[in-house]
Amino acid sequence: MKKLLHEFLKKLVFKYTKILDPKYQYLVEPIQLAFLVNFLIEKKNLNGNILEVGVDKGFTTRFLCEHINSEKLDVQYFVVDTFNSFTQEDINYEVLNRGKSQYNTDFMNFRFNDYKTWSSKFKNFTFLKPYQSDCSVFDYNMIGPLKLVFLDVDLYLPTIRALHLIYEQMVPGGCIMVDNVSMNCDSYDGAHEAYHEFCKIKNLQVNLIGNNAGIIYKS
Repeated sequence: MKKLLHEFLKKLVFKYTKILDPKYQYLVEPIQLAFLVNFLIEKKNLNGNILEVGVDKGFTTRFLCEHINSEKLDVQYFVVDTFNSFTQEDINYEVLNRGKSQYNTDFMNFRFNDYKTWSSKFKNFTFLKPYQSDCSVFDYNMIGPLKLVFLDVDLYLPTIRALHLIYEQMVPGGCIMVDNVSMNCDSYDGAHEAYHEFCKIKNLQVNLIGNNAGIIYKS
């Protein structure tokens, strides 16, 4: 009887409310998630670790953790984030050098996060190691070599600085996915500028996927 009542209530909730509506919870496009998974499958024998820089609530992190578990991949997964939104230096650069408003509320995003709480949600994934750090100064040498990196820090200064540091740790055949490089987003167009500038400096081909991401391959 209890089960029948439970199913009846679920039916009412599904029919007359939006609580059980299917939701797309990721902040990245499906094609980006597909690329990351396919790359790990195709390059499973390539030596190197995985790195995610800028994690927000951790939906993409959990997605990749589940994939690593299900495929029993022998890989280490590292995360680097301030766990306290953007640094003041990076915001100041956007305001003083890129013409952004100092009152832009988008620069206040992600302050809900904190290292201890975020880490506790991934304690069952022993291959995952998060670091609380500014990606512009983090020592990537201690987590290299790297074969796959997802870089999602939005603003110009942390993106360009992290790219130069991370690229040195990439193994031949590895790649970096940079988020927000082709999306028309005024607040976070710094990643777009940094990606294209880095490709030009290194004489690398621009590879865009979907509406949001750019790929950098290490030859």
